[in-house]
Amino acid sequence: MEFLIIILLLVLNGIFAMYEIALVSSSKARLETLASRGNKSARGVLKQLEEPEKFLSTIQIGITLIGIVSGAYGGVAIADDLVPLFSIIPGAEAYARNLAMVTTVAIITYLSLIIGELVPKSIALSNPERYATLFSPVMILLTKVSYPFVWLLSVSTRLLNKIIGVKNEERPMTQEEIKMILHQSSEQGVIDKEETEMLRDVFRFSDKRANELMTHRRDLVILHPDDSQEKVMKTIEV
Repeated sequence: MEFLIIILLLVLNGIFAMYEIALVSSSKARLETLASRGNKSARGVLKQLEEPEKFLSTIQIGITLIGIVSGAYGGVAIADDLVPLFSIIPGAEAYARNLAMVTTVAIITYLSLIIGELVPKSIALSNPERYATLFSPVMILLTKVSYPFVWLLSVSTRLLNKIIGVKNEERPMTQEEIKMILHQSSEQGVIDKEETEMLRDVFRFSDKRANELMTHRRDLVILHPDDSQEKVMKTIEV
């Protein structure tokens, strides 16, 4: 029973870790697209991204509390169950309690890394917008419930950031990032290949100099308004 409770706590920890990665990895452009289609959860995520320290504080409160509870509860409950196992080992009777505690810490640490961190984060990275919108309503509710603690942590974070000179400015998207988004959208079938090539040509066009795009007057073929149709056709064919 104790082990099952520990697993449940680690799963909860994993949900917090998953949401944290999903929130910071989500594409604002994709979320805005979802929001424009009436996705209320996407609107909630966008609102959270405007005040990241508030919701990151909620996540950290959850992860910290779960870590404390699972560590304290597991350290006692599971260790007590392991003491008899080490007591039957010849020469280990005097150290049974210590060995049980060390083993318990090792087991909980391993499970915390796998169930509570690595696997949830890798899942979130596979589709951040999906998991951000999935857990957004729950996180908004938790933020409201734990508002006094969240407010204190948010204010402290802003104050410390101000002292060390950190500014929360939105970083403009670079040309390389836009090209990467085009590439991913093309591979996923969101944008047609023809549209992708057209948009890529826009970047190629901006990188060229005027003399590379213009035709020198000596290479021009000029047609006069009074030229006959026969002459015009011959000129075009040439």
